[in-house]
Amino acid sequence: MRRPAWQWLQSVCELIDRLRIAVGVSHHAAVRSKVLLWGGCVVLIVALLGKQWLTRSMSLHMLVHIPLILIAGIMLGRGWALRAFQLGLQSQQSQHGQQGQQEPQRRQGQLLRHEAARLDAEVGLAEQTGQTGQTGQTGQTARQAPTGLLLSASRRSATDASQASGPQAGGLWAQLNQHGLAGLLLCSFIGAYWMIPKALDDVLLSGQADVFKFVSVLAVGWLLQDSALRANNVIQLFFLGNFCWMSAIVGMLYRENPQRLCNFYLLGDQEIAGTGLIVLAILLPVVWLWIRRRYIWRFLQ
Repeated sequence: MRRPAWQWLQSVCELIDRLRIAVGVSHHAAVRSKVLLWGGCVVLIVALLGKQWLTRSMSLHMLVHIPLILIAGIMLGRGWALRAFQLGLQSQQSQHGQQGQQEPQRRQGQLLRHEAARLDAEVGLAEQTGQTGQTGQTGQTARQAPTGLLLSASRRSATDASQASGPQAGGLWAQLNQHGLAGLLLCSFIGAYWMIPKALDDVLLSGQADVFKFVSVLAVGWLLQDSALRANNVIQLFFLGNFCWMSAIVGMLYRENPQRLCNFYLLGDQEIAGTGLIVLAILLPVVWLWIRRRYIWRFLQ
């Protein structure tokens, strides 16, 4: 009996997920971080070198040049996050190594404690049986020696612990960007700003506006990959729907307006840019659904 097409598609999706889990982030964090960092630098260099050609038309400016800078920011941010993850693993391994080195010292401290307890028992027994004063004085001296050793060992262990703990990171950004709300909101504002025709004209007129475009779009890419990991599916779907709705509305305005909205771009190019924004508003939810297909399938089941 032949299997339906949707079952074959489900099997392929499960196979892709298993391969992705088999690769794992922890095993190849170093390789992936290097690939993402170098790839982000290459994409950014391409956007810088091709700026003059990619900003000649409105459609290329909005649909190619700005997304290239955004992709560079996402790759650089993700690569930096994986690099920080790798450094955290290395620090944990070094801490475990230090704990392994401190294990003999801990055992030595336990032996000293047992020896002190044994000497205390012997001295108490000698005092009860009425031994000579010389024997009692010898026992008291022997009891004071390991006690001093114990005090010095405890002070040294406390100092080592205070030095090992150290000041921890404040985590201010994690508190401000809880569930990715602040980052996604800022990304929506900056994305809406670069849909304004006046902003595209300012890039061609002023070098400061051009620098602001690179910096702001790179920051959006960095914030987008970080906030998307913090946000759940409902928050992601809300901001994605808001951006797609805004992109579709702007695209229809570009297509339906009989006048040029940008001084440097022609009316036909404006219509092409509007069509591209409408297509983008349709493709982004499809891509998001494909990425989140496992969670949607579990919800439907």
